[in-house]
Amino acid sequence: MTMIINRSEDFAEPVVSAIEALNSEHRRQILIHLEEVGSLPYSEIKRRMKLSKGDLNYHLKELLAAGMIRNFIVDQKVTPYTSYYEVSELGRNVVEGLLGAFRPPVRHMRFTTTANYISDLEISGQATRREREEAPDAASTPTHEPIETIPM
Repeated sequence: MTMIINRSEDFAEPVVSAIEALNSEHRRQILIHLEEVGSLPYSEIKRRMKLSKGDLNYHLKELLAAGMIRNFIVDQKVTPYTSYYEVSELGRNVVEGLLGAFRPPVRHMRFTTTANYISDLEISGQATRREREEAPDAASTPTHEPIETIPM
């Protein structure tokens, strides 16, 4: 039996909209540019993206509707530009969450030193088989108080 799930029942509409907004190379590039510099005026985004005014308006509208970016106005006395765009908190959370799902797990190594050499090495987390095999056997070496934990 095949079960068909309606997307509106599968995920909340804002989640679907945010993910669909990433389904365009231009929109992803806009997000990257905005994330790199913090915020950009419309004309600078247009210059960097080399898009026509119509295409840029379309992509910005899609990102705004999905909540991935926000638009704000700056007093024209301060800068010649008025309309700026930046990645929203939702946009950062969505992108970071998606990218985080593809990152390898964080592992930590704890070194115990005596004099000027490492006498004990302990790997925690999801270490690879090779890493576990290369770690010295703790039972065969003297134990000492660990002096630091270094994230890998």
